[in-house]
Amino acid sequence: MPTFAVEEQSSFFSNLKNVVLATRKDKINIVYFVVLMVFALRELMVSVDTNSLGLLVSTVHTAFCLFSIIIYYAGKMYAHRSSTESMTYGFQRVEPLLGFINGFFLVLFSAFTLMQCVERMIEPVVIATEPDSIHSIISTVCWGLLINGIGLCFFSDIIFVREASSTSSSIPQSQKRFVLFHFIQNITVITIYSISFWYPGIISYDGLFSMAMAFIVIYIAIPILTANGMILLQTSPQTVYPQIYAKLQQLQQLDGVLEYKNEHFWTLSPNNFVGSVVVVINEDADEQTILKQAHELFDSVLKDICIQVQKHN
Repeated sequence: MPTFAVEEQSSFFSNLKNVVLATRKDKINIVYFVVLMVFALRELMVSVDTNSLGLLVSTVHTAFCLFSIIIYYAGKMYAHRSSTESMTYGFQRVEPLLGFINGFFLVLFSAFTLMQCVERMIEPVVIATEPDSIHSIISTVCWGLLINGIGLCFFSDIIFVREASSTSSSIPQSQKRFVLFHFIQNITVITIYSISFWYPGIISYDGLFSMAMAFIVIYIAIPILTANGMILLQTSPQTVYPQIYAKLQQLQQLDGVLEYKNEHFWTLSPNNFVGSVVVVINEDADEQTILKQAHELFDSVLKDICIQVQKHN
């Protein structure tokens, strides 16, 4: 193997170790990740064994939860990488990209769940209702409540992909609703299978409850998907655009500035905004002074701005 390849691989694992095991909380996060992964496998086996669609939906949500933790650390690792000639702003957009992919497949699976629910309504399938199967489902979901409860209390800042349009470092409301929905989903499954001890017919509503869960997931996931998509499309950041517009007005009032044009501002990554603008100045104006004043104007709002100065003929 070439020497540079070995060095690059060694550097990758070194950076991964520094990010994943950086703090005590990060180490606890990894332990929680392993526990969650083991629980997801257990949940999958029980759902396949009992043919419960509701439990299968919960399993997939847990899998997306795992992927969200991976996204968090991947974004954290790549954010520290220095910029290159082709990636002049660095790799901060990796996290929104992975978040968009995660949200896309979450919506895609929810659509698949809806089709399965309709199919089960047309052609009902046999769901295990034996006491052993019911006990297995209830115990699995109870463990899920406990594990998700720990996640909600201690790891809610990374369990779900951070919404791209968030203007603060705290977890967005939509993400909190997603976490709470996971609780409600587990409680619903417990309720259905507990009542089935006395009313076996209620088990036939498994598909109907799964359909409701799928609709809720789509409702919550679409804003996250949209927000990450807006970042990737380099759309203007609506949250800070009033401040940017005010800075542009101040820019035009600088001595020697005639006008500005071709302005474009976009979100590089959550809470990081960049932009470019062309400034037309008088022939006798001091270009360096105007550049310095213009950069000082935008420093409080933008992480970086490219200002091109043109002298009026």
